[in-house]
Amino acid sequence: MLIKHLRDCVKEEVSALHTVRFNHTSWILILIAALNAVLVISVVMGEIRQFNEALTRGGAWLVDLTISWIQVRVALALIVGIIALRLRTCIGLVTYILMSLWILVEYIKWYKLSSNIKAAAQLEGFSNLTIPHACGLYGATSWDIAILVLTVVLFIWGIKIAADTAMTCYRRFAATSKA
Repeated sequence: MLIKHLRDCVKEEVSALHTVRFNHTSWILILIAALNAVLVISVVMGEIRQFNEALTRGGAWLVDLTISWIQVRVALALIVGIIALRLRTCIGLVTYILMSLWILVEYIKWYKLSSNIKAAAQLEGFSNLTIPHACGLYGATSWDIAILVLTVVLFIWGIKIAADTAMTCYRRFAATSKA
């Protein structure tokens, strides 16, 4: 009975997210995720093109694609997370929170990679290089930082939704068990 009550309560609370404001916000988030995906794909395709040109000329290409693959994983997680949230189900909410957490882990890995690059090159920072380096992340642009900030805000929002849902269900269960 407890499990059924909690399941029904969570389902009701999460499906109550269906408001006009939520719909507008989720569509804006989907557009941002799609724009991010297009930007990341264009960057990766440009790097692949450079790689092919270098091989055609008989040369070697000494650029690491690690940053690009981090950006690809972030773009995919952002799209999956926002679509999952848009489903307005308990599984969608959990998936959304996990995808947001995954993005944050990717940025932490990116920061560690950047720190390792600085240490290996014995650099104080990346400011004297021509490669972009927003907020100490090697190869990051302002857009990457905007996605990070958006992800942090969305992660906090997802946790708040989950906490509010849990508290509402707990209160309902406590009220019904007293009666």
